Amino acid sequence: MILTLILKEILPHHGVKEESPKKKEKSKEDLEKEEKAKQAREEARRAREEERRRKQEREREREPKSEKKKRREKRKKIIQTEGKLSAMDKEIKLCVQRDSTDVDKCLAIMEDLDALPVNQVMLKKNPDIMKTIKMVGSQLRKYKGSEKIRLKAEVIYHKFKGFFLAGDGELNSSPQTLLISDNEES
Repeated sequence: MILTLILKEILPHHGVKEESPKKKEKSKEDLEKEEKAKQAREEARRAREEERRRKQEREREREPKSEKKKRREKRKKIIQTEGKLSAMDKEIKLCVQRDSTDVDKCLAIMEDLDALPVNQVMLKKNPDIMKTIKMVGSQLRKYKGSEKIRLKAEVIYHKFKGFFLAGDGELNSSPQTLLISDNEES
């Protein structure tokens, strides 16, 4: 209070005007308006943030569903491929029986097997197909009509073997590659 009195005495001499009581009241109204405007801006900001957060949550909920769906489809394809592998194994065994060898059917099955999208994990789960292909490639050497089957079995066997020897350079030394290089030399 004393300070205000001193300031009142000093300030009028320096050209500073005192505020009128109306301005003080007006400033209270202005303060109230400013406070209300500030609250309104804050509420609007909160509403925008809340809406943004809800939108992000909806997007997160959608993403896992689509990812789960993709994983299910991938698993389904893998299971179907593994089923085809075991079915082809049985069919190849039936086609190469000693008393009734069906060369054309066996070659068709092997062509399908060669085109089948197989990976190392599938071959580990179904080792019988590897044994069958290896057996067909080596056992049928004594049959005259089965040279095509034996060569195709060796190609497939080396392809499958290449999955396990990745980086060793074995993929390039398959019988098919050797046959092509032999034909080029002739």
